[in-house]
Amino acid sequence: MNTEEALLVLNKLKPSLEHIQRSIADMTKPEGNIEALTLYQEMQSIEDKLFSVIKSIQWMKRPVAAQGRLLKRSDGRYIIEDTDVFFTSGDVLDVLVNEEDDSDSHWVPTRMEYANDDYYIFALGQRTRIDGVTVRVKESLLSALI
Repeated sequence: MNTEEALLVLNKLKPSLEHIQRSIADMTKPEGNIEALTLYQEMQSIEDKLFSVIKSIQWMKRPVAAQGRLLKRSDGRYIIEDTDVFFTSGDVLDVLVNEEDDSDSHWVPTRMEYANDDYYIFALGQRTRIDGVTVRVKESLLSALI
């Protein structure tokens, strides 16, 4: 199975996963029965993981709206080169992580944050300079950034 086939399978499973996730989220917490409470807590953990899986499936389906190198503007904010897309603290983006071998480069979903008088990309850490780093924004997130 290749990645496109896997995404098709995940898209078909998504409605069922959403139904299961909602059903678990709506469960009533049991009282007085230690076994039932243990199962309930495990199911809450499963619900949290299902929520993450559903969000990942949605993220993979979104088309890319803007992509390029980050440049620091005179006001201290970062912009995607040759676009009007700029970032502030909490904005969601993907950063291109380059491994030693370019064949292992991949996009990592993350967010922009602010500390010590400058912005940083959470996945890269506060000490990593981000001017010139390649990032992208998915389409449904773009309207909040321009």
